[in-house]
Amino acid sequence: MASLADESAFATLGQDPAGFERWLVVKSFSLLAAICRTGILIVAFILLVLDPLIYGPRWWEADAQQLTVWRVCAAAYFLLFLLASGYGVSHPARSRILLAFFVAGAALFCWLGVLSWTRSGDLSTYAIFLLTMACVFSYPGHARSAIHIAATTVLAVCMAWFDGVADVDVGATGTNLVALTIASLLIDRHLMAMNRALYVEQRRSEYERERADRVLYSALPESIANELKNSPTVRAQRLPLKKIKTIGDAYMVVGKGALAPIAELALDMVQAVAIYSQRSGLALQTRSGIDVGPAVAGVIGRSCLHYDVWGDAVNTASRMESTGASTKVQVSEAVFQELRDRFIFEARGECLVKGKGPLHTYFLLGHQPR
Repeated sequence: MASLADESAFATLGQDPAGFERWLVVKSFSLLAAICRTGILIVAFILLVLDPLIYGPRWWEADAQQLTVWRVCAAAYFLLFLLASGYGVSHPARSRILLAFFVAGAALFCWLGVLSWTRSGDLSTYAIFLLTMACVFSYPGHARSAIHIAATTVLAVCMAWFDGVADVDVGATGTNLVALTIASLLIDRHLMAMNRALYVEQRRSEYERERADRVLYSALPESIANELKNSPTVRAQRLPLKKIKTIGDAYMVVGKGALAPIAELALDMVQAVAIYSQRSGLALQTRSGIDVGPAVAGVIGRSCLHYDVWGDAVNTASRMESTGASTKVQVSEAVFQELRDRFIFEARGECLVKGKGPLHTYFLLGHQPR
């Protein structure tokens, strides 16, 4: 029954449109201030440094006047939304601020596109804006697609209206503009799918943590579980490790590239339980097993996706745990050979391991003195 309930919960993780919308808005809103600060710095540098070097005292003449006005408006745009980013505390407020940011930005850079095209036939700045918006921000629904299409339509109409002012190929420029808009729409769609997958994965991780907590609280009194869970001795979050899953009361962790963090975590867990046992007078015990070697990781399943790790090292680590001793960390010969210069070990001798036969194993005791 528990496994059926878990499969049902996993299957419904992505079926939460309201939750995904809220998560997407929070994610995009968190980038707003950084983008605005960057925009202010760029516009200020152009306005205060580059323009005086290029135009000199002619910066307010007809040739440069419109660009100068645009840059002042751009600085005001970024400053306004930088200030607004500090006031978006509710989901509706953040949604409105982001939507206003997209609409005002499209109008502002559409204006710049017209200026650039009539002066030199160049739409590169508008292209940078469109692709930046598509790659950096995401927004639920079809509002952004509508904004991109509307901005392109307005810019195309302006180009047709001013046809003849600039000595450029309007047809080729218009084709590039349409292609650019289509590319931005495709990028937006692709990133939306990636964001949805990321949201589901984060929800899955949260569910796994909740399930692990339920196992912990069902096996131990709440006071004991809380102290063990929040013990500062265990540094799992500060080590370069990945928790894969919980199997009953077992906790499966893998590391990539370095074996020492796994040993550190195992010792931390033993110490955390020992400290609590001494403090509470309860005889709590743990048992751990470690092996090192190649493994394969990936996502399996059709209707219910599941991330897991397979390999001989995974199986051996499981056997090290199951054949170990209470309050001990049993490791394989390969682990001993790799960590013998950094940690203290005690030889256990030969241990009969299912599927392996007799293996030389060791107990991990602590760090080597410095």
